[in-house]
Amino acid sequence: MLEADILAASNITGPGCLCKFHGSIEPTKRGRKKYESIQFSLNQVGGGLTVAKQAVLMQALKNLDIFFMGYSGCDHFSVQPLLRSTQSNMTAYWLQYDGRISLPFVESDIRSFDAQRDSEIEKLATQRYPEVSWELISVNEVLSNRNTAHKWHGDTSTFLKNILDTAGILTPPIRIIRQRAPLPTWLSTVSDFDACMSAAMLYYQARVMVSAEDWCTVATCKAVDAKQTGEAFRLLGEIHEIASTHQKYVEAFDVLEHAFASFIADGAIDLAIDTKLEEANVLRRDKRYRETLDILNYARDLLEQNAPRMKPNFEHWALSRLHRLYALTLGLSGQDIIGTGLSSGRLSAVQQCDAAIKHSDTVGDISGKAAALNAKGLILHELAIHPIDILQAAEDVLNSALELHSRIGDARACFQQCRNLGLVHSSLSRLDSANQQDWLTKALEDYTNGEEYLKQLLEERIPGEIREVRFRRGDLLLQSGALADAERLLDALQVEREHNDEWHDEARTLQLLLRVNTEPSKSRRRIERIIAIYTSVLQSDQRKSAYKQDGRKQANRRDILAEARTIAQKLDLMHLVDQIDNISIELDNLL
Repeated sequence: MLEADILAASNITGPGCLCKFHGSIEPTKRGRKKYESIQFSLNQVGGGLTVAKQAVLMQALKNLDIFFMGYSGCDHFSVQPLLRSTQSNMTAYWLQYDGRISLPFVESDIRSFDAQRDSEIEKLATQRYPEVSWELISVNEVLSNRNTAHKWHGDTSTFLKNILDTAGILTPPIRIIRQRAPLPTWLSTVSDFDACMSAAMLYYQARVMVSAEDWCTVATCKAVDAKQTGEAFRLLGEIHEIASTHQKYVEAFDVLEHAFASFIADGAIDLAIDTKLEEANVLRRDKRYRETLDILNYARDLLEQNAPRMKPNFEHWALSRLHRLYALTLGLSGQDIIGTGLSSGRLSAVQQCDAAIKHSDTVGDISGKAAALNAKGLILHELAIHPIDILQAAEDVLNSALELHSRIGDARACFQQCRNLGLVHSSLSRLDSANQQDWLTKALEDYTNGEEYLKQLLEERIPGEIREVRFRRGDLLLQSGALADAERLLDALQVEREHNDEWHDEARTLQLLLRVNTEPSKSRRRIERIIAIYTSVLQSDQRKSAYKQDGRKQANRRDILAEARTIAQKLDLMHLVDQIDNISIELDNLL
């Protein structure tokens, strides 16, 4: 039947068939090769459709049969909603390529499309997000809303070519682009600045940071006006920031200041506000929380002063990010920054998250909404006034955030949600004794899923984040009584953290190892290593500065040294007890 339909369509003189092509990243590719696929040229598809584009697509849907070739349906915030909601009497065809099946089979039962979608949604209900096929959900949402729809599965490429050949329609020969010459004439209109920025952004997306920084630096020299200078410095700031080290945060802040000054000079207030918000994010990640609040207050004032001149969508986007950054700063710093008490600051942070979600909803900023939900879940975990109720509320919003980020394919954000869910489930295991083992099992699954999401990425900071996930797993193994497994994992982790100069995290790892309660000689070596770490804090200006600025490092230090002191006393290692007491006094005097 479908062959006859296509042959008939090739001879009609009225409206033809609309073919929608859409590319996707090949899942096995990493780094630069990942961006040799067509997806890089389509990476703005999630930015939404303009009114004019919506009108054109809607008319096509109403008046033409539509063939989806290689279309995943996962552009949920631009094309797919329009496909789903537009009523049409025309026919939809979806071609799902699978080279292993030479003769495609056809489904035309609308109820089958509904059933396939519902089957995937059931997986969402049990939070089995890595197993969910968003493609099946998204495409079946479209097909099930058509009067007539057909889905082909198999080697559709060869099948279509054979049909066209049978109809006498010549298909163009396939040529490799690299063999074409000369280059298109329009390339001569690309400026040196745009070429350098495009190269920098390409390497940035592929996480080849050295090359990204090189091209961005060249772009700053090719800029011909203040706005271009600002754009180059803005991207350079993001490149520095992604390394997640104190020195790179300092460099990122400096170049973002240059970008801000350039945008102000050009009168580009929206870009200036965006840059100021990024400065605040850099300071927050560097744990300079009071400075973060100062920058956020400045950005808020700048936004209020210029609100009448702002585009409505930008204003809502900026307010969403502003509230989210306020929330993260007030709720997760571990410090009473505004002088109202930690709990009051965290309650205020939850309200800031709600405001951020509201602004994101207004402009359809799904990524921003998911980030705000993630922040709210983590802050609720920190707050825990009525522990079980609050933590289960945190679990709900984190699951919502994970669902959204899973749907848009943001593996890094999915990792963050899995990690935070692991924290929540771990806390619930300590509070809900009747279901302790179930919560521990869930938490272990969360961290395992989080590590799987991380492995999809190729970034410089991934090894450090994998180490943090393994630390959490080691803690859970201890709680569940799997002491031998916990010790093996944590011993290897402690060596890695010492090698990577992660002194604070190494001390946290040694604290867990002390709880394994193995032979005294091991405990003694671990206590001695903890003492050496905190002695180095007193001797190093850089470590001392990091310690003084971070309330969490201070609180963790007190717990770690107290636990080490208790074990040293039990082992009658009084000289180590004296050393711990002296170090504790000196560290307290720093504050």
